[in-house]
Amino acid sequence: QVLYSSQEIRTNAAPQLLTTAVTTIDGVTGYNNLGQNTALIKTERQQGNAQMQVDTNLDGINDDVIQISTNTYTVTQRTSAYYKDGRFKEYTDRITRPEQIDGYQKAVTENKFTSLVHTRIEQYDDKGFEEKVVIERKEGAIDANGNAIQSGGDDLLFTAVKITTTNLQRDDYGRVSEFNSIETPLNSNGQQAQTKAIIEITRSSIVYDSYNRIKTFYEGRIEHYGANEKNNDILNFSKYSQRLDTQYDALGRPWSYEDKAVSKDTDGNYVNIEIDTVTERYRDKTGVKFDYVSTQKVTNILYYDNGLMKENIVVNNEQVLNKDGTLAVTDYKYLAFDEPGFSFSQQVYLENAQRLNNTTKAIQTDMRYNDYGLLSDSVEYLWTSAMSGDRLQETITSGISYDNRGRRTGYRE
Repeated sequence: QVLYSSQEIRTNAAPQLLTTAVTTIDGVTGYNNLGQNTALIKTERQQGNAQMQVDTNLDGINDDVIQISTNTYTVTQRTSAYYKDGRFKEYTDRITRPEQIDGYQKAVTENKFTSLVHTRIEQYDDKGFEEKVVIERKEGAIDANGNAIQSGGDDLLFTAVKITTTNLQRDDYGRVSEFNSIETPLNSNGQQAQTKAIIEITRSSIVYDSYNRIKTFYEGRIEHYGANEKNNDILNFSKYSQRLDTQYDALGRPWSYEDKAVSKDTDGNYVNIEIDTVTERYRDKTGVKFDYVSTQKVTNILYYDNGLMKENIVVNNEQVLNKDGTLAVTDYKYLAFDEPGFSFSQQVYLENAQRLNNTTKAIQTDMRYNDYGLLSDSVEYLWTSAMSGDRLQETITSGISYDNRGRRTGYRE
């Protein structure tokens, strides 16, 4: 029986990245009477330094060379592994990140955020691949027994959800090509509930790059919220999007990705991302709805050595389009500001004015984190096409506070 193993791994996807994995298994408790592994401790360190060309102006031309590095450390303690018909049936992983510190401070202090993940494989397909998986995930301030650490009778930080993944389909290489998942609170009425929302996700047409990393896909996301205690209203929120592209840095971490809200699903059916207000301002003169299209690109993502994000650039573009994909225009009038009279009294008439075509660029930098790896401070530089000239808005956010479910409750700006 294997009691100890050490592996050093390099891949052609990120040749400068070295992964060192050490697995330790107890000779008494680590195996069942059939010799199947039931418990282990695995440590994984990823180290690397690399240079990469980058496009700092976002004009499609690489104009700079930067140095990137990583030195992450993760400890996974697996227990209660159970088998059926020689295959995994369920197991529990306790995941800690002892060295995931605030990279800004450069101090070696432990990230107190712990993940306790119980995985149950309920169904395999006829080829031996997982087809239905149920995960119960507890995260936050968790003790060695999996219980929430409390202070003054309240949890410090604790979320608990159940994720059921079904319809796991695979491509010719055995990679997941589509799936459906439903996320529910483990206890929707108790302290362990982060939210009463039920989240449904359908992801399809998953495409991989030549290094076996996810590149594009379609996704539908629906959030169902239960009855409001005051007026019994039910809120449902839906979003349908297409991942247009995903790029990775020289150490294999996400460098950029671009998402677009789409008006049709993969079968060509229209879905509910169109804007239609009471005033019908997003309909044309014949009553046909326009499409509201939003594209977001997150790029130039930099990381601290511990894996936490250091800075990024987010570019948002919002448009209202006709059904043929052209920009929607209209004739309308409004009151403009009359400086001599200091009032909105000047009538302005516009013909064929664009209804909406706005681009926003935000650079978020100097990102800092608290003891649980949650963002505590950042600086943002914002530019929008609605501004005149090259004006920038600088926003410094500090002292971000959270409740014991990881939701923001306050900040200074």
